[in-house]
Amino acid sequence: MDTFEKVPRGMPFIASVNLKDSSITFVDAETNSREMSWQFYEPISGACLLPDQDHLAVYGKEMDAIHIFSLSEGKQTDIWPTGEGIVNMSLLKGGNRLVLVDQTHDEIRLYSLDGKEINAKKVGNQPNSVLEYDGKLYVSNFYDTKLSVLDSRTLQNFPAIGVEKYSSGMAIEPGGRNLWVGGHGAGSELEQNVHIYSLATGKLVARQNAPTMPVKILTIKDSIFIISHGNSTIYKWEASDKSVQALKVGVNPFEIGTYREMIVVASYDNNRMYMLNSESIRIQKTIKTGKGPFQVVVRES
Repeated sequence: MDTFEKVPRGMPFIASVNLKDSSITFVDAETNSREMSWQFYEPISGACLLPDQDHLAVYGKEMDAIHIFSLSEGKQTDIWPTGEGIVNMSLLKGGNRLVLVDQTHDEIRLYSLDGKEINAKKVGNQPNSVLEYDGKLYVSNFYDTKLSVLDSRTLQNFPAIGVEKYSSGMAIEPGGRNLWVGGHGAGSELEQNVHIYSLATGKLVARQNAPTMPVKILTIKDSIFIISHGNSTIYKWEASDKSVQALKVGVNPFEIGTYREMIVVASYDNNRMYMLNSESIRIQKTIKTGKGPFQVVVRES
């Protein structure tokens, strides 16, 4: 069994899951001086920090199981035989269940923290991300024109929301009235806008220009942040006055996350993570990663 450099308990970190070399880079978030790299020999594509803040679930679409690792021990402690197709995984509110996005079976799957499947539900064509809000799961389906809506406990279906094909990335607008949905577009028709839907009616109510290919969206307090990887730009939209700031960052960024009051952007084609001030959206730190950072994982304490 492979062993890795131990990640000390209590060390806040920012980590990147790197697609091109199947590695995870851990960086001490406070000092930015200690870096650890875990090298895998399977095609990993994501990771999820479990509630004890010491165990990390590592998955990949072409992997037939989720592997559980103790960070402080630097070794694998469990394996969950899920089958292939897992492309996204997150902890649900309450902290005792996990939601998995399965592209092989076009399903949303609920799991316990000990790796037992609780429930599963068919959704649209090629689900790629899930957002939990107010007791519901909103599921974007990349090759479909519907966004699936499920009860977060029972997976009962609610009426779907009609969306543009190639959707990717979702966030709830400050105030909780609207759902923002990003997307790739296809061919010569690359997506230039985030589409905004009423949570009450499911109807399109507005568009926010955010060229090109706005693929990840994040809400912090009264602001919405959008990463558009087609032109390597981060946008900040203010709910108070609907003003927009923009900044070029990295090369082909795919992911946006947070560390305390900072924004973290993973830049896929130049192997960097950027930490930005969330007020000014100015770059504060640049962190080297493995090859092809695709996902950000954060432990704040």
